Amino acid sequence: MIAIVVVMALAAIQVIRVNRPEEKIDEVVPTVTYTDNGPLLTGNLSIESNGFHVSRIDLNRKAKLGGTFNTPSSKESVRVLVLDEANFENWKAEAEYRAIVTTGKVPWGRISPVVGPGTFFLVIDNRASNKDQSVEANFSLD
Repeated sequence: MIAIVVVMALAAIQVIRVNRPEEKIDEVVPTVTYTDNGPLLTGNLSIESNGFHVSRIDLNRKAKLGGTFNTPSSKESVRVLVLDEANFENWKAEAEYRAIVTTGKVPWGRISPVVGPGTFFLVIDNRASNKDQSVEANFSLD
């Protein structure tokens, strides 16, 4: 009789031990804040010598990225590029990349590519210059 009670107690302990409730682990899901339509980059920017200015664009839809830029003088030039995420990383590493749009090194320009959905980067590039550059920019998403 005692042996039956001991066996039943051990069986109960085993059932409880094996069937413990699982610990709930809160899964952290990164949230993405999508870029809204409207002004994206406006105003006068000062870009350091051998540097660049970048604006990240996260889209869950197609959108037109339009805008203009100009330097104070026709003797001062920058390059504007629109790149997807992988090509932006390649561009930063000075590896082979493929831009969605690039202006070349010019004192002023206009772009209007349609992009998305995805992550994109609007870059104003002054890496080829040894002096700081002032740029008036007016870019928006439509």
